[in-house]
Amino acid sequence: MKTNGKLWFWIVLCVVAVLAVILIFRGDKKTDDEQHMNTKFEYEVIEISQNEYLDEPSEVLITTIEEWDQYCSDTECFVDFTQKMIAGYNLGMRPNSGYALQVENVEEKSDEIVIYANAIEPGKDCITMQVITYPTAYVSMSITEKPIRWEIRSVVEDC
Repeated sequence: MKTNGKLWFWIVLCVVAVLAVILIFRGDKKTDDEQHMNTKFEYEVIEISQNEYLDEPSEVLITTIEEWDQYCSDTECFVDFTQKMIAGYNLGMRPNSGYALQVENVEEKSDEIVIYANAIEPGKDCITMQVITYPTAYVSMSITEKPIRWEIRSVVEDC
């Protein structure tokens, strides 16, 4: 009887070990479709001063130089709209200089482009200038027909 007990112990142990190996090595394998669904997307964040005309949170998609001139008339803001477009987001009016909008990443998914950004707000002990600000972010990217979605996460920065 003791031999049967030892045999069952080793059989169960081997089965558990095989299952563990299968679970460990199959975890992150993706099909070709999955690998192409969430890919990095080439983009450039355009640093410009804030837009005082946008009091409320808003999104904008800019596809012509005439539209872009409403947001940035500086020659450093040149964008070739034959190849690029600009997605912009404005947090709206904020009460002090501790607020910002920071683009973290842009991903191309199978059915959309997602722009990940952090809406930064100052912590309770932060010393900020008491001026009204309009945190904005503009992203230049290749022209696409896919819809663009901003995913904004609130982040409180302690000073």
